[in-house]
Amino acid sequence: KEKEKERGTPLVEGEGDDLRCKRTDGRGWRCKMKVLEGKTLCEIHYEQGRLRQMKVTVPESMKIKRGEGGEEQIEKKLKKKRELEVLENSSDKGMKRMKADLIRVFLRREIIERSKKSEK
Repeated sequence: KEKEKERGTPLVEGEGDDLRCKRTDGRGWRCKMKVLEGKTLCEIHYEQGRLRQMKVTVPESMKIKRGEGGEEQIEKKLKKKRELEVLENSSDKGMKRMKADLIRVFLRREIIERSKKSEK
């Protein structure tokens, strides 16, 4: 709650939509903070946009924390990504082995056919 006070004022239920920050994620989510006077964004998003415009990275302290267990979710995603990479690598090895076996079988048949032709 202290961070909310530092960052901006959340919109009170029933207030106008025009007083709400216009930042969205493109999928239906919309920031609930009040807009700055004369602006269309809340203080956080306005400052982030200004920094982005100046090509300065937004400091971690200014970023909005999302949900509980953020680090845990990142760890889970990284673990899944690593597992997928291992599966892809093992399936690549399997495919290479299958291709090599197919080539071996083809070459054996070619040798057998040539030896039969030379006998005739």
